[in-house]
Amino acid sequence: MKAKRLELGLIAALGLALMAWSGCSSDDNGTDPTGGTDPNISEEFGGYDTSDELPAFGDSDLQADLTGEVSVADPVADDEETRDLADDPNGKSYAVTLRWGVLERKPNGDLNDPLGETVDWSGSLTTSVGRIVLRHVYSFEESQGDEAVFPREDPAMVEWISHTMGGVDGLTVVVHVPADAVGDLSSETLVLDTAAYDLTLTFDQLAEWDETYDVDDAGNQLRVNAMESNAAVNVQGWVMGRWGWNTTEDVGAFEGQWVNPRTGIDGFLRGHFENDASIDKTVFYGKYIGRDGAFEGLLRGTVEVARGDLANGVGTFRGGWYSETGEEEGLVRGRWVTSGERGGYFSGIWCATCPAQDGLGGEGRQ
Repeated sequence: MKAKRLELGLIAALGLALMAWSGCSSDDNGTDPTGGTDPNISEEFGGYDTSDELPAFGDSDLQADLTGEVSVADPVADDEETRDLADDPNGKSYAVTLRWGVLERKPNGDLNDPLGETVDWSGSLTTSVGRIVLRHVYSFEESQGDEAVFPREDPAMVEWISHTMGGVDGLTVVVHVPADAVGDLSSETLVLDTAAYDLTLTFDQLAEWDETYDVDDAGNQLRVNAMESNAAVNVQGWVMGRWGWNTTEDVGAFEGQWVNPRTGIDGFLRGHFENDASIDKTVFYGKYIGRDGAFEGLLRGTVEVARGDLANGVGTFRGGWYSETGEEEGLVRGRWVTSGERGGYFSGIWCATCPAQDGLGGEGRQ
């Protein structure tokens, strides 16, 4: 993905100081990260309502996330042996999504700074057991020669060509493991081998993994999200996107993707977070919509700082999402990073079968 996308309004809002909120941004593409919501932490869901929205909240940057994701018709998925592995209730499957490039984006897309330099991420992903099915590629650009490599020479290996210039590319795969191997997977591995970075993970780690790795001094990073995935039950997936703090207004904002590990981006979430002196906690509120903009849930929870502060630090968030009637639907939790001029990001999971434990009490903030 080219760096010019960094010029979009939400990067201006989330990257430097969320200035679009206060009307100080000169970016004509600027949009309000709250979607026009008046943040109000005295309300149960922070001022967000249950109305439908425009697709991707009508935001060009989120829409670019959606159009950048491309489903892949991988012939390995239709192979009889692969189908048998996928359908075997005694086997296991693992969904893995990779994002590489400048995850902590600067608020502008200056192609003359180090973030605009081309980085070669071409490489492969190889499993020591089972088969890999490539589900999606993210922001691969034909003009740069980006592509998944077909035909595949080995069902245990996926190869690709990818280059970034201050942006983010990635892919999602599902690894199917045969039943006779699931007894002890501690020594089995998934190996990432790229021109920019190498990584080896065990399948014990892939059961639930959310890590970000620094690649170079220019700000390039690799993020890996993985989980055990049951094709028959759609109960969990990933959330990921942009996260920033406005030191002038003492309020932060987030927005990003709601991802199904099998089908890709299912929708979007956006919201805000701020300190609530009445309970001595940092709280977040927001909204989750489907791909078509239809209301899916209200969000609320708490934010913790592990190192630094909300403007320049790392931490966690934990909360839940709730139905139109306020009934708990499940858990949302993860980690966030902010780093001043580069803005920030978050990644984590949603889980429909997990208690929310949003830290605000059963009745919320009423």
